[in-house]
Amino acid sequence: NSFCTLLAMARVTARAALKYGCGAWAVGTGALLVPPRETLPAPLLRYRVTCEGLWRMGRCAVVGAQIAYAYKASPLDNDTPQAEWDVMHEWAAGRLVELAEANGAMYVKAGQGFSQMSHLLPRTYCRVMRSLEDCVAFRPISEIYAVIERDLGKSVDELFESFDEQPLAAASLAQVHRARLRGCGREVAVKVQYIDVADRFDGDLFAIRTCLKVCGVLFPGYDWGPLVQRSDHTLRAELDFAAEARNADRCGVEMRARFGDAVTTPTVVHELSTPRVMMTDFIKGCKITDRAGIEAMGLSVTAAAEQFVEAMAYQIFRTGFVHADPHGGNVFVRPRPGKPSQPQVVLLDHGLYTTLTEADTKLLSTVYTAAVRREDDRLKACCEQMGVDANVFNVLASMFLFFPYDVFSPFKFRASEEELHRMRYEAAKEMNKYTELLNVMPIEYGLVLRNMNTVRAVVKDLGNPVRRSAIMLRYSIVTSDAHLSWFAMQWTLLKLAALEWYNGMLLAFARWQDPALFEAAEDSMLTLG
Repeated sequence: NSFCTLLAMARVTARAALKYGCGAWAVGTGALLVPPRETLPAPLLRYRVTCEGLWRMGRCAVVGAQIAYAYKASPLDNDTPQAEWDVMHEWAAGRLVELAEANGAMYVKAGQGFSQMSHLLPRTYCRVMRSLEDCVAFRPISEIYAVIERDLGKSVDELFESFDEQPLAAASLAQVHRARLRGCGREVAVKVQYIDVADRFDGDLFAIRTCLKVCGVLFPGYDWGPLVQRSDHTLRAELDFAAEARNADRCGVEMRARFGDAVTTPTVVHELSTPRVMMTDFIKGCKITDRAGIEAMGLSVTAAAEQFVEAMAYQIFRTGFVHADPHGGNVFVRPRPGKPSQPQVVLLDHGLYTTLTEADTKLLSTVYTAAVRREDDRLKACCEQMGVDANVFNVLASMFLFFPYDVFSPFKFRASEEELHRMRYEAAKEMNKYTELLNVMPIEYGLVLRNMNTVRAVVKDLGNPVRRSAIMLRYSIVTSDAHLSWFAMQWTLLKLAALEWYNGMLLAFARWQDPALFEAAEDSMLTLG
């Protein structure tokens, strides 16, 4: 009897301990989750980030399961019309946008990256997810003030004559405010990192990487987990605004050396910048993708686009110091100081960069030159130099052209329904080759591809006022064929200009003669279901 009594008492005690323990945990956790983040000391903020991270991870798993089930249970197959696939893609991409907006930070960064991967994802995904470039929720101004005051050791009133509490822009990791410095009256843009971003970085990246690995198991060819893993160091560097300030300085110097003041970067106020706060001169202009805004300033859209493409080509094929995120929101256009009828291109947000060695710059220049000139043997040699199978030379070329390497011939302007279907079906089967090639490439090459695809998207948004490939070729060939004499180089450039004009006419005629063929050619760059 005594044993039974003791056992009953132990059970009662255990239930009470569990009940009150859970209650205490719930109250304590609630006390952490309810107050504003800036009011918590650093150790408690980290605990809150962990609790919120578990919730974000759960939300990610649920959305991923919903999308995977929808695709697996769907009756759609290779014979299904593209319009029906687009409906499915739009729903799935919308769910991912909702997930990114709800989870914020690295989830938004990942979504922005996916929106620029039209060479690997369905175009519908990229179109829907591009909304993440602009529609990021603002953080409370009290949080922004707290970061500024902790990092700079002075109150906002001591630092600024005025501070616009409405952000100019909000990104995945930070938001930007317009302000005027006290004393000198200098107008500045103040970029402030979100208070919890650094603490949640590892957990969020782990969750994203895990979901991508599961995706790769369910949908072969889409395992980008290793790519995210190898991007860890590069992504982590974006958290250091001191490094971003140095990138902006270096980029500005290199742009001035080549383009004078036609392409520039904002001047950094180094004495008021820290790893979490960065101040630069305020730039008044419009996004480079705002064609109407550029024209309203009386500037040439063609000239602005050409300067932008030249600047990016110069980085990739000449300096090797490459801006990896030059989307429309990170590139402004304004009248050129002293020459108001000419555009000035201003490069912003220098957090995500990659640095190429001289050998890398030479190799990528050769790949691009050979791809445009359709030099198969040279492309195979580049594959061998990269340590990959020479037989995937056409895949390599397609990745850098953002267009199927072997789609068009000078004598093919029409295609049967059977050929169009085969083009799409074969492209889907090739997905593994693209993913495998991306995963064995140095991460620096992946960031160069990101740059090139983003530039392509900007030019397309402007209505393709310039021949991007021709401009880039002028820079790549100078590096890839540096052995040529001056006269031989000029003759080569002249022949390539003629070839580019011919190819442009050829593609324009193909688009007019058989739009379905042209669309299938674009979609066969692995942008279909």
